[in-house]
Amino acid sequence: MFAKAAYSLPSQRSHNANFHRRSLIQHSSRIPSRDYGSNIMANELKKGDFVVRKGKLFKVRDFVHVTPGRRMAFMQVDFEDFVKGGKVTEKLRAEEGVEVVTVDFGRYKLDTFNKTKGLYHFLNTESTEEIDVPVDFVGPLYAAYLKPGSKVFLRSYDEKPVHISLPDQILKVMSSETESTTNRSVKVDNGRVIKVPLHVKVGDRIKVRLPEEEFISKANEEEEDSDQDSSSDDDNSDNEEDLSDFSDSDSSDSDKKK
Repeated sequence: MFAKAAYSLPSQRSHNANFHRRSLIQHSSRIPSRDYGSNIMANELKKGDFVVRKGKLFKVRDFVHVTPGRRMAFMQVDFEDFVKGGKVTEKLRAEEGVEVVTVDFGRYKLDTFNKTKGLYHFLNTESTEEIDVPVDFVGPLYAAYLKPGSKVFLRSYDEKPVHISLPDQILKVMSSETESTTNRSVKVDNGRVIKVPLHVKVGDRIKVRLPEEEFISKANEEEEDSDQDSSSDDDNSDNEEDLSDFSDSDSSDSDKKK
């Protein structure tokens, strides 16, 4: 699942002052493989296509070709608002023009956090691209899981981020908070409280899915080694700020579904 951006879709190629790209976006993978800004007919849409309608960015989740007898055929398309979340179903004429756009996907790791400017500085792990992302876009939930070297996935449209997500996290159980007949709530090493099965004990390392903060399983040694490697690649600068200032243990998944 992906987090939703807190601001509206850019128009007339406006640029957010808090979002600066230092190299061409061509280094990122492209989703889907269509020409940027191409116009197609509605009956050519595919699942996963990104389209702009009425100034909003949508992703095609599903569609059905409808031929009502002698009447004109149409497409019933399920769209997901890719910026603010939510779904909408629209009926489009089969030959109606639709603008298909390119949404860029990149894998990044956290380099530094500038507390004064409120910006996270990410490095693309597959190119020399660097990105500064506003703290409001990241949100307090994901901020609780960010540390130098943390991996994130970013998607951007018109040189502006529209989605951020984090891979499964490996966390250490620090204390047991509450317990029921089926599960217990435990506090992990970043301060968050997670519901886990009763067999999970203090000191165990667990794998957690975001943004649901859902327990997946206990972490095995191979997963622990992989997680440690991903978080300790490079030394960071001396002026790096404490990322915990933007961690909010009271935040919920709703912070990410804006």
